[in-house]
Amino acid sequence: MKNNWVKIIVTIFSLSLILLGLFFFLPTTCENDFKIYSEKGYCEFNLKTCEGLFGCKEYKDVQVPCGSVSTLCSEKVLCDCDDVNSL
Repeated sequence: MKNNWVKIIVTIFSLSLILLGLFFFLPTTCENDFKIYSEKGYCEFNLKTCEGLFGCKEYKDVQVPCGSVSTLCSEKVLCDCDDVNSL
């Protein structure tokens, strides 16, 4: 009986380590497309992120007002409508 419990505990521990490895060691990907529309007074971006076991999320045609700061792919991006050549 004791031997069965040890096998069960080792199996659960092994499966937990595999899931933990999948969660932290799968590469994350991020793609963005940032456009400035100074004549309209906003910036627009499309964003697709994939994070380990969480899967992928996609955001399309997100509009932010001029002067705002957005975090895209772990980088801060300023929507500067006065300087169109900054990107």
